[in-house]
Amino acid sequence: MSKRKLEAAWTTVRFAASIILALVIISGLLYIVGEAILIVSESTPSKVDLITVLGSPAESDGTPSEVMKARVEKGVMLYQAGLSDKILFQGGAVANEFVEAQVMAQYARSLGISSKDILLDRVSRDTLENVQQAISIMNKHGWKSAIVVSSPYHTRRVDELFRARTQVDVIVIAADHPPDWPWHERIREIIHEYVVFAWYWLTDELKES
Repeated sequence: MSKRKLEAAWTTVRFAASIILALVIISGLLYIVGEAILIVSESTPSKVDLITVLGSPAESDGTPSEVMKARVEKGVMLYQAGLSDKILFQGGAVANEFVEAQVMAQYARSLGISSKDILLDRVSRDTLENVQQAISIMNKHGWKSAIVVSSPYHTRRVDELFRARTQVDVIVIAADHPPDWPWHERIREIIHEYVVFAWYWLTDELKES
């Protein structure tokens, strides 16, 4: 190989290495900032009128996804700890034909939750509608306090939306990350949350009503 070709190859390698290093640094910064800003610091939960678990898509065969399982398991744990007598599962058929609330409720029953203590919101299709439907259900029953369960990087957005729309006493609790959750999925979720927050800011969704 000629000297010129070797120099060109070496330049390409150095450029690729620089890009990879930059991506690693940016990903690390996004992760650190995401952990600091997007996850709500958990308050010590107390007895509330309702536990609500926000929806996440089921798998294409109708079984609970790992994210869905993590949310349901956290809600069930709080219910079984005696923090509420009622648990609401939320989410319509968004990503596929399976209604998220129904899939979550079925999984919760398999974990020992009685059907008589389960409520379903089968219509909400995104986080904003989750919040609106939860508030509507609470108002209908005269409930004044709730624990809201969602994924860690989702908790800040959920907390801000509730505080902008109701005086109900809400504690937002983060479910665990799914086991062996890939690094790139964490970064994707963090970026998604930043983008949605920017959209909310532009459209005044976080403005108190």
